Amino acid sequence: MHWSYACANAGGHGVFVVDVFNSDRTPDFTSPGVDEEGGSRGSGVYHVPGAGRFYLEISATCKWTLRVVEAP
Repeated sequence: MHWSYACANAGGHGVFVVDVFNSDRTPDFTSPGVDEEGGSRGSGVYHVPGAGRFYLEISATCKWTLRVVEAP
């Protein structure tokens, strides 16, 4: 998962949080995901451990992009 965010609002500081859940269970937090709070911008790559189906819950106060890529 490739992610980035940039805050032009909120004084240039904001929140970008991506929680990763395993869809094979009742909503059960399985991975730490991305937790960027108080920054003005950021980007990175997050590798979901293991195989399976997942869903994301995104909380953000900034503009963001996210791209999910399946590993070979």
